[in-house]
Amino acid sequence: MTTSEIISAIALIVSFVSLGFSIYLGLLDRHKLKIDSTLFWDEDGRPFYILISIKNIGRRKIIIRRWIGLYSSGIEAGTEFIDDSGIEIEENKWHEFNLDVADLIHIFDDRIQELVNIRIEDSHGRKYIVKNAKENIQKLLVESRKHIVKL
Repeated sequence: MTTSEIISAIALIVSFVSLGFSIYLGLLDRHKLKIDSTLFWDEDGRPFYILISIKNIGRRKIIIRRWIGLYSSGIEAGTEFIDDSGIEIEENKWHEFNLDVADLIHIFDDRIQELVNIRIEDSHGRKYIVKNAKENIQKLLVESRKHIVKL
C-alpha cells in the first residue's frame, strides 16, 4: 500500500466515525416526552380526577396540540389544548391537566360512549401513550358508577 492509499483509508475511517457520532448526537438532541397519569381520590375515598402530566425530558422544545380520546366503540376524538397553537414545553418543563368523570363520557351518534384510553399528539403528528391512563380511567368509571345517586 502506498502512502496516499493509507491516508485515504484513514480519512474514510475518520469520516465513518464522524458520521456515526453525528447520528448519535442527533438522536440525543431532540425532544422526548414522559407522560404519566395519576388517579386522585377525595376525602371520602372516592376517585376524584385523573391528573395527566406531560414532561419534556429531551433537549429540544416541543408543542403538544391535543389529547385524543379512544372510546368504547372505537371512535377517536381529539380535544385541542389551546386553539390551534398548542402548548409549548421547553426542556425539563411540564404541563398538567385533569380529567374528571364528565370528561370520560361523551355522546357520539346518539349513543353514550365511555373513554377507554388517551394519547397525546404533538405538532409533528406523533401520538404518545399515556402511562397507566387505561387503568386509571377504568377505576374512575367503575368507582363513579358505585356512587351515582339514583332518582
